[in-house]
Amino acid sequence: MRHSQLELNWHLPVGDQAALKLKNYIVSKLDSYDISTYGLTIGITQQHNNAFHFTSIVIQCNPPTPSKTKLRSTYNVSYAKNFDPNTRVYKTYALHVDRLALPGLLMELSKEYFNHLGQSTEGIDKSLNTKSIKPIAMKEKQVYQCSDCLTVYDQMYGDASQNIQHNTPFEQLPEDYHCCLCEAPKSNFIPIIQTVSPTNESL
Repeated sequence: MRHSQLELNWHLPVGDQAALKLKNYIVSKLDSYDISTYGLTIGITQQHNNAFHFTSIVIQCNPPTPSKTKLRSTYNVSYAKNFDPNTRVYKTYALHVDRLALPGLLMELSKEYFNHLGQSTEGIDKSLNTKSIKPIAMKEKQVYQCSDCLTVYDQMYGDASQNIQHNTPFEQLPEDYHCCLCEAPKSNFIPIIQTVSPTNESL
C-alpha cells in the first residue's frame, strides 16, 4: 500500500515530461528512505497562482537561471492550510531550492502531517500558525556536476552504481570514474554550490 500511494498521490501537468521526471526522482528518494506520504497529495506545476493549486503540497518550478554550465531550475515548496487543499490557502515553506533539496523538504512536511493526524482542525490551525512549520533556513554545500548531462555527484551519497561508498570525496574517486548517466569522464565534472535543507544534510 505504501509503495502504491507514493505513485498515486501526485498531480502533474498532462504531457509534462520534466514534471514526470522530477516526480520519479522524488519518489525514488522517498522510497529509498522508506518514507510514507499516505493521505497527502503533491502537485508539480509552473503556475504561481493559487487558483491552479489543489493539492496538500505544491512544488512550483521557477524559470531557469544561468549557472556556470547551463540554465538550471529552482523550486518553491508550499503547503495548504492544515494540509487540506479545500482551504485554498497556501503557505510558503521554501523558496528557490535545488532539486536535491526537494526530497528532504517533503520528508519534513510528511512528518508534520502525520504528527497532526487525529488532532482537531482547531488544534492543527494553532500549531501550524505558531511553531510547528516555519520556512526553513537553507544551507549551501559544494558538489560536483557533470557538464554534459548535469548529473550531480554528492560525496554524502557516493555512487552505488560504481561501488563508491558514502562520504567519498570527489578528489578520491578513481581516475576511471565516469558519470552514471551519460558516462562522461571524471574530468567533465565541475564544482558547483548546491542549496540544501538541513534535513538533507543529515540523511
